[in-house]
Amino acid sequence: MRFGRTRAGGSAGSHAVRGPRDRRGATPAGVAPAPGDAPAEAPLQGDEPSPAGPAAPEAAQWRTSRSRPLALEEERADRASSAGAVVLSRSGSGWPASRPFGRGASELPPDEPPAVPESLPRLALANGATALLAVSMIVLSTLAAYFAASLQPTTYGAQVEVLYELSGGGQEADRELATQEVLLSSRVILAPVAEELGVPLRELAGSQDVGQVADSQVLRTVIGNEDPQLAVRLAQAVAERYVQAAGTRPVPDGMQDPASLQARIADLNAEAAAVRAELGQLAADRVRTGQPAGAPLTPAERALQAQDESLAGQIRAAQDELRLVQQSTARARILTPAYLLDEPLGPRPVRAGAAGAMVGIVLAGALVLLVARQRTVAATP
Repeated sequence: MRFGRTRAGGSAGSHAVRGPRDRRGATPAGVAPAPGDAPAEAPLQGDEPSPAGPAAPEAAQWRTSRSRPLALEEERADRASSAGAVVLSRSGSGWPASRPFGRGASELPPDEPPAVPESLPRLALANGATALLAVSMIVLSTLAAYFAASLQPTTYGAQVEVLYELSGGGQEADRELATQEVLLSSRVILAPVAEELGVPLRELAGSQDVGQVADSQVLRTVIGNEDPQLAVRLAQAVAERYVQAAGTRPVPDGMQDPASLQARIADLNAEAAAVRAELGQLAADRVRTGQPAGAPLTPAERALQAQDESLAGQIRAAQDELRLVQQSTARARILTPAYLLDEPLGPRPVRAGAAGAMVGIVLAGALVLLVARQRTVAATP
C-alpha cells in the first residue's frame, strides 16, 4: 500500500489531499497541477495511461477534495474493479470490507458486527408464546378433569358371579358364552328387576358391567349405585333372574321331572297344612273342655302328629330332589352370591386427571402443527 507525499513547504506529518479524478484514476483535463507537488505515482495495475499528460502534477490536484482514508478505499475498489473482482461494501452486505494496513488503518472506523435480522427476535417471541400456550392447555385440561371428577358423587359396586354350563366346545362354546353375556345385560333380565326395586331401567343398564372371567365358564356382572345395599340387592336380583331365563337341559335318567316334583311338593304342603289345622282344632277343644295342659294326648292327636312329621319329611326329601334336578338340568347357577366391592367404583380423580392430560397434549400438538403450517405458508413466496 502506498501513501501520498507531503505538500511542499507544509508541516511534517501532514497528509496531502488529492482532487477529483475519473474512473480510471486520471486527473481531469484542464486542471493545473499544484506547484511543488511530487511526481505522480505509478499507474495502478490494469490502468491504461492517461492521455491528459504527466500524472505527477495531477496527483496533488486529485488529493485536494478527499480525505486519505476515502481515497484509499476508492483506490482499492478501482484495483478490484479493474482486475474483475467483486468488492463488498460495508453497508450493502453483512461481510466487512478489507481494511488497509499501515498508518491509514488507524483513521478508519472499527468494523461493525454483522447485523441481526429483524425477524429473529420476533420469531423467538412467537415461539415462546406458542410454547406457553401449549403448556397452559395441558395444565388446564388436567386440572379441569381432576376437579370435575372430584365433584362427582361416590358410586359403590356390587359383584355377582354365575356359572353357565356349556353344551358344546370350540367356537360353538365361545359363541354360546357371548350369547349369554348379551342375555345377562338384556332388557328381558333388567326390566323386571328395575320395576321390582324401583330403579329406572336406563340407570340400571348404564351402571351394569358384564364380562367373562378369563377363559372359564363364569360370567361376572358388576352393578353400581350410590346406595351400597341397593347395589347388592340389584346384583343378586339380576343374577337370579338370569338363572331362570338361561333355560334347562334334559333331565338325566333316573330323576323325576322338575315340574312333577314341584307339583308333588305343593300337594304335600297342602296335606300338611290340613293336618296342622286339625291338630289345632283338637287343642282348642281340649282348652274349651277344661282339660289340663299336661294331660296325655288322645289317640287321634297322636296319629295326626305322626302324620304331620311324616309329611314334613316327605316335603324335605322332595325339595332336595328338586334342587338336585335343577342343578343337573339348569344351564346356569349362581356361583358366588352378590357382595360389595372393597373400593368404590368412582369417582377417580387421578385417572380422570391423566385422561385430561392426554387430551391436553393432543390439543397442544395440534396447536403447534397449526402454527408451524401457518408460518410455512407465510414464508412461501
